[in-house]
Amino acid sequence: MKLKVHQVFGAMQALDAIIRDKRPMPQLGKFRLARMQAKLLPEFQTANAQRAELIRKYGQPRLDGQTEVTRENMALFNAEWEPIAEADVEVDVGPIRLCDLDLSNEGDPVLNGALEASELLLLGDLVTE
Repeated sequence: MKLKVHQVFGAMQALDAIIRDKRPMPQLGKFRLARMQAKLLPEFQTANAQRAELIRKYGQPRLDGQTEVTRENMALFNAEWEPIAEADVEVDVGPIRLCDLDLSNEGDPVLNGALEASELLLLGDLVTE
């Protein structure tokens, strides 16, 4: 599946939260989410290393030891990060069906699903009906 780097970042953010929170869902859904995260991880790590280098280049250390991009360098950082974030990457992953993540009984609208709407937005085409 072809994804933009920024989509990989968003998906990893959602997957990390879902996995960390140990959401109730069918075992098949847990399996598929774990496999998806494992397949996205190498692309995320590559792009995140590039992003970290840009943060070091355009940032300055804070009191807590972290480095952040300064306001005056934000435009320069964004100019270099945007082409990376918009680059296409091919990941050997397919979308997960929503029904594989849902414990509700036949679509009972009263029950809350395992994923939040914001996470579904971040996952985008990685989740399908």
